[in-house]
Amino acid sequence: MRQFDNLSVDAKVVYLLSLSELIIDNISQSEGFEVAVESLEKAWEWVKFKNIEAYNLFLYLENMDEKDILTYMQFEDDSARERVWICIGNALAYTIWEAYQYEKE
Repeated sequence: MRQFDNLSVDAKVVYLLSLSELIIDNISQSEGFEVAVESLEKAWEWVKFKNIEAYNLFLYLENMDEKDILTYMQFEDDSARERVWICIGNALAYTIWEAYQYEKE
């Protein structure tokens, strides 16, 4: 794990998003798949351009409409797909944290 600590912020985010990209198709039949895809697209956009506010990324993780990663993860009835949701949620949460750090929030 020390290797991860030695990476730049962008490299860490890219690593976690890449892991999520490798497995996201495993939830293609799950409700909320489109939200997962869009959340990763926005996270990638943040890495490239830093043009998305952290709060807007956070809304993909959790929002009042309950059309978010955490809700879909919670209601997933297949344990293998649930682990995919967890991976995506963790990657997004880390990206959000770094986005807040970038914004000095």
